[in-house]
Amino acid sequence: MSAPGTGRIMRQALLLPGHAGCRAASLALIAIALAGCSYAGGVRRSARLDAMPDLACIEKTMGGLPGVTDVRYAYNRPLHSNDFTYAAEGVTVLLAVERTDAGDLLYDHAYLRLDQAPPQALVARVRQQMVRVDHAVEENCHIAGLSARIEETCPPTLFGSGKCP
Repeated sequence: MSAPGTGRIMRQALLLPGHAGCRAASLALIAIALAGCSYAGGVRRSARLDAMPDLACIEKTMGGLPGVTDVRYAYNRPLHSNDFTYAAEGVTVLLAVERTDAGDLLYDHAYLRLDQAPPQALVARVRQQMVRVDHAVEENCHIAGLSARIEETCPPTLFGSGKCP
């Protein structure tokens, strides 16, 4: 699965292979690790999309869900990314719909932390809310098969497993 460009490294704190900016961002993560920071963890749910979804529908759907507050939208021109942030369980979660340099359209939903491992119980609750958001967006915004295409990763901590709760 392609991952976002290097401009998002500070917001998502996770890179997966397959994107042009991955090498530079990986070097940034290595530099952080060498500086004494340990990679923490979280949860990431991503999928390739066939067509651009209705962004207004995504924002409206997210804003109408119980447990989701403070929904905000911003377009990141350099990354060709439509970024939505929202609060859930007291943390900020990012949902992005973006076009990669290769032209792929990605749905990327993430709660990730650097240098502060979130409690596994919190990750589990945030993950449950993310799943509810994904299902609601799929149904209300007519993104057929979104749930079936989502690949989920829970990055390991330096001292723990990478299993999703």
